[in-house]
Amino acid sequence: MRKAFLFAALAVTVVAMTPNSVIVPGLPAIAGGLGVSRAEINMLVTVYTISSAVFAPLVGMAADRLGRKRVIVPSLVFFAVGGMLPALLPRFGPALAGRVVQGFGGAGMMSSIYGLIGDVYRDQGDRNRLLGVVNGTVAVSEMAVPLLGGALAAFTWRTPFLAYGLAAPAAVLCAVSLPDVVPSRRPSASYAKGLAASVSSPGILGVFFAKFGFSFAYFVLLTAAPFVVVSRLKGSSLLTGLLMIPLGVFWSVFAFNMPRLAARFTARRLAIAGGIAQALAAVGMSLSWSAPVIAAMFALWGIGAGLSSPALLSMMIELSGESCRGAISSLYGCISLIGGSLGPVASAVLATTSGDLAPAFAFAGGVLVASSLGFAWLSSKGHRAQDGYDDAGDENPGREGQN
Repeated sequence: MRKAFLFAALAVTVVAMTPNSVIVPGLPAIAGGLGVSRAEINMLVTVYTISSAVFAPLVGMAADRLGRKRVIVPSLVFFAVGGMLPALLPRFGPALAGRVVQGFGGAGMMSSIYGLIGDVYRDQGDRNRLLGVVNGTVAVSEMAVPLLGGALAAFTWRTPFLAYGLAAPAAVLCAVSLPDVVPSRRPSASYAKGLAASVSSPGILGVFFAKFGFSFAYFVLLTAAPFVVVSRLKGSSLLTGLLMIPLGVFWSVFAFNMPRLAARFTARRLAIAGGIAQALAAVGMSLSWSAPVIAAMFALWGIGAGLSSPALLSMMIELSGESCRGAISSLYGCISLIGGSLGPVASAVLATTSGDLAPAFAFAGGVLVASSLGFAWLSSKGHRAQDGYDDAGDENPGREGQN
């Protein structure tokens, strides 16, 4: 791996994991600092998510047309400025505006990094090695960032927002370290036609279908698990955090070992196996009534996520084609956001209706099975191709042969 590229990619990855997880642990203190209610303070999370989802396709297309680096660097600057605004102008209106700006910045970061990884690392083994490190970093960040956010909020409610300023040195690192690649110089009409062909290809549709289901189920788990610990184990939030450690540990271990696994199994098979493992964990969670069993189910879910997440990323990058990889990556991120937004809603509705959380986990398990089967069917319809698009601009929307 090119060390400078690796450090820049990991810096962007860590920054991309912070937008909500840094402030969520301190939301009660932030609400007091801004003088708003508990219901109102949740809008800080909502407006960021909406802003990212709205701007992501546009930013992704800009990365395809202008270049990945030319999107990543200003995105990090917008992220830093918008993120720190609530601490600098401590009123609710400016805080919401800052989160909208931050969402605009966040919309282009990971999709552009994924696109650049595909541009720079043409060899699939090298690309899988980097994707494994990136996804392992995501898993570690999922564990570490909320702890950091909680510690920062213990100082003052403004401190978590100041942490977003770390995106600024990340922007400098990216400006110095990342190559300036402009993947698509084709006419706009030709680009739009190629993008439509890629989006409608069975392989890409299968990846999107799986990503939605896996994200939906994961957020059902995150929102339902703390209540399971309280209702079944009579435990605390501390116990919930301890029981969830195996999730992050096994996720990161299997993600970091992606290159070895990919040398023996296709990405398609790894993604299917990961989805089934998560489905078994969801069903097991609905039946679990002891701390060791719940911890084991978290571990199994982590194994599944460690298999499926980097595998889907690898397939998405491989199938999207160089000239529209940024837009496809952005849509991939949007689908993850939509799934993550709907999962908590479904969890709350099912728990409220039944009076128990078992149906929420069982439903998540069903979604995971359906997503895995749908992905398997759609991806099997794909076909192998030599190139996503050749230099002359002939259409060939995807290398859909990871069967």
